[in-house]
Amino acid sequence: MIGQSFSFSAYENALSYRAMINNKLQNFLEYGLIKLHKETYCKVLIILAPLLNFLSGLNTDLYTPSMPAIAHYYSASFAAVKNTVTATLLGFAIGCVIFGILLDVLGRRRTILLGLFLYMLASFAALICQDIMQLILVRFLQGITIATVSVGCRAVIIDSFTGHRFTVALLYTSLAYGLGPIIAPFFGGILQYYIGWKANFVTYGLASIILMLIFALFVNESIPKRHTFSVKKITQNYVMVLKHPIFLTGTFISGLSQIIIIMYSTVGSFLVETILHHTPITYGNTALLIGCGYLTGTLTSRFLTKKFHLHHLISAGYGLLILGLVLQIIFAIIGDLNLITLILPIFVMCYSQGLIFPNVMARILRLFLNHAGIAIAVLVSVCMIIASIGMFCISHIEINNLTRLAVIFFVVVLLQFFIFLKFFKPQDPLA
Repeated sequence: MIGQSFSFSAYENALSYRAMINNKLQNFLEYGLIKLHKETYCKVLIILAPLLNFLSGLNTDLYTPSMPAIAHYYSASFAAVKNTVTATLLGFAIGCVIFGILLDVLGRRRTILLGLFLYMLASFAALICQDIMQLILVRFLQGITIATVSVGCRAVIIDSFTGHRFTVALLYTSLAYGLGPIIAPFFGGILQYYIGWKANFVTYGLASIILMLIFALFVNESIPKRHTFSVKKITQNYVMVLKHPIFLTGTFISGLSQIIIIMYSTVGSFLVETILHHTPITYGNTALLIGCGYLTGTLTSRFLTKKFHLHHLISAGYGLLILGLVLQIIFAIIGDLNLITLILPIFVMCYSQGLIFPNVMARILRLFLNHAGIAIAVLVSVCMIIASIGMFCISHIEINNLTRLAVIFFVVVLLQFFIFLKFFKPQDPLA
């Protein structure tokens, strides 16, 4: 009898302990470990969301100064190494679709934490790759998992802010994404020069660990209402977003912006290090300068949003974009390939994208506030699909002079400008 009583008591204790663990786990999945005052919490989000998107921007460009070294390490062709960028963008596009659904079904907090954890694993897996195909696979997985962060941080902003504060928060998040390509090649060049290419992937892993800890400590679940997992309903939502002509137009413009912004990251290291025979540090410095073009353009947009109509800012951006293209064509005709003729036109074009990309994105995302996860997923996914197709084609073109580079920019710029003039009218709701 005593044994039975003891057994029943132990069973009750086990149930109680299990319930306590489940309760703590549920609290962890819904709330940050440290509770903050509302205003302080909003300030943390305005800082943390850009940091998360900064990692997304960092993901593409940190290792680009190491691409020639990776080609040598694996005895691989330059085209194969450039395809690591294509694989990342393709993975990003697929990840947006997968995690866009999970963000609306499971919620923001647990999906972002899951994505950061898987990204960490993928980053450290690069250290044990035996050939270039394995590294391409790792980059594909990094692209899939980092999509969680890029889509998720924007969804948190849409959930948490309204009005002008929403525009500012989203602009800072876009700015942070642009800072990734700015700072990444600079530090990537230093890491490559002093340590080697694997140091870049260690940096990816450590950055994801730090952000995962900060997110777990401070950020609460923000989704107003979780959507039930219904294939039919999810499909309807995706179709609804994709069928919206203004949203789709803005998405195509954004995708072409990505090609312009990351073009130098893909071809620049080979031009600077292989054709011009400069060091990876020199390439990193040039990428830093070009990235500052996008940064400056975004900051200019930030200060002018209260004074000028967004459509006017976008139009001004296109004026500068055409100016940069004309400058590049002139250099291609009369100038030799050197750091100035290579960098100056791309700097101007990246500055113009700082006026175009964040303003287009901010306006089209307002069209689907009740389906933020899916809307952002479609936006980023289509952007990355366009960018991955573009960079795949570019990676198989031997670019060893200004003329070939100018022809590629001419095609991309002309297409983007045509879509803007033809479909992106000032009387449209988003403009």
